[in-house]
Amino acid sequence: MSDGRRKKSVNGGAPAQTISDDRRSSLPELEASPPAGKRAVIKSADMKDDMQKEAIDIAISAFEKYSVEKDIAENIKKEFDKKHGATWHCIVGRNFGSYVTHETNHFVYFYLEQKAVLLFKMFKQGTKIVCVGRNYAAHAKELGNAVPKEPVIFLKPTSSYLENGGTIEIPHPLDSLHHEVELALVIGQKARDVPESIAMDYIGGYAVALDMTARELQASAKASGLPWTLAKGQDTFTPISSVLPKAMVHDPDNLELWLKVDGETRQKGLTKDMIFKVPYLISYISSIMTLYEGDVILTGTPEGVGPVKIGQKITAGITGLSEVQFDVERRVKPLS
Repeated sequence: MSDGRRKKSVNGGAPAQTISDDRRSSLPELEASPPAGKRAVIKSADMKDDMQKEAIDIAISAFEKYSVEKDIAENIKKEFDKKHGATWHCIVGRNFGSYVTHETNHFVYFYLEQKAVLLFKMFKQGTKIVCVGRNYAAHAKELGNAVPKEPVIFLKPTSSYLENGGTIEIPHPLDSLHHEVELALVIGQKARDVPESIAMDYIGGYAVALDMTARELQASAKASGLPWTLAKGQDTFTPISSVLPKAMVHDPDNLELWLKVDGETRQKGLTKDMIFKVPYLISYISSIMTLYEGDVILTGTPEGVGPVKIGQKITAGITGLSEVQFDVERRVKPLS
């Protein structure tokens, strides 16, 4: 957009007007991803306040109705065109939509990071990833573990996050990692000793995540009575989607999780089969440690876990709501 060339309308109409160099220099650069910490703000040269508010309302409404970024973008364009005849262009990043329109010389920058819309900023400010092990009876049994009578809890560092489209790195000398697809709960406010009856009020959003596991390292740690940190907490070991607004997930106890490796289905399970349900997990965990805005709870994985090797591709999702994909490669350390 910064080269001043005329753009074709998304809906096939007349090309959009160009912006003079002096006007463009006063506008912020368009970014594929909004900078961390920014809320959903509209940045424009001289748009009226009421139009800015209207544009935000349209964006929020679109995110509540649709889950696919292309559909969201088209809905925003349609609604704004209907009222203002603007020409829209959509630049969609892997996890964000950065939407730009111009009506005459108005540029509107949608940084869709508002808590009520996309919530991705919460990952940046979260303090921890709390994981629940063996929360599906079939998965516990497939690994030869007893079905737990209370939640099995362990932690992962936030440095293990990997955004959608990234590359999962297998550290030397391992040849494979095990995949575990999970429903992630994103905490929306500080939670301490939360009663189960109001636990759902503390959820800010949901995501699909993978708990990548170096099974050999985990087996060795378990045999020695040691923590699982080396097996679970390495960089890129928590691939995760962008956050689904809470309003888009009507029943978290009735979602289908799935995972494929090179197109072959490996895991498919329903969250209704979780041993410990979402409200109980939030209540239980918050009675042990304070949960902060942006903290993530991984709720466990259904059966079907298995190895993924260098050169393979993982796709995973929540049916009808979210889908992610990741390549798998060898971790390459810089030369010393």
